[in-house]
Amino acid sequence: MERCPACRAHLTDPVCPRCGSDFSTAEQARRQARVLLRQALEQLQAGEPALARRLLQRARQLDGEDPLGARLAALLARPWQYAAPADARLQALAKGVWQAACRVRYELGAGLRAPVYRAALTLELANRSLPFRSEVAVEAEYGGGRFLTPYHIDWLLDGRLAVILTEVDNLPRCIRDLSAIVRLAGLDAGLWLHCGGEAVELGWVLPATIPEENHVAA
Repeated sequence: MERCPACRAHLTDPVCPRCGSDFSTAEQARRQARVLLRQALEQLQAGEPALARRLLQRARQLDGEDPLGARLAALLARPWQYAAPADARLQALAKGVWQAACRVRYELGAGLRAPVYRAALTLELANRSLPFRSEVAVEAEYGGGRFLTPYHIDWLLDGRLAVILTEVDNLPRCIRDLSAIVRLAGLDAGLWLHCGGEAVELGWVLPATIPEENHVAA
């Protein structure tokens, strides 16, 4: 709180030097809310969205104007199930990947290059005994033969779900590449991950939602 809500004087402590209004209780609530919001962010990064929501709700009861609360609410409005396929097995695999990515993001922090998160996530997926292969080359068929394409899959789970880690600047290209991978490899779904922001973000690419421009015209 930089200015007194009553007289707009600059505040250097909880008691206004001009009108004498005491905002110590409000300032204490604001600080408590910020602590709760930081805890909520940590829980979201650790793969505990339900606990993060409860902490966010408590924080907003104390201070509903903190911008961190708005950012957290936006992140929590996009859970891993968003636009997910109906297949329960694919959802379970995606949830496992998301939880592993959240743990990696929580341990390593934000702002690192994708190769760092990629190496750590490979180890985390193995520790969680998820069925995957890493650095999988993508082949295509043509004229009765097969050939390697320039595409590769960071992690292929159960032979059905392709997962690619991306940096936010490369997200549009990543989605296009993932769409091509799902189509060429005949997979059930693709999943992109971004670990370098405030929390892990991901999105689905399903065969039914692949943009028309990714299909070769007959």
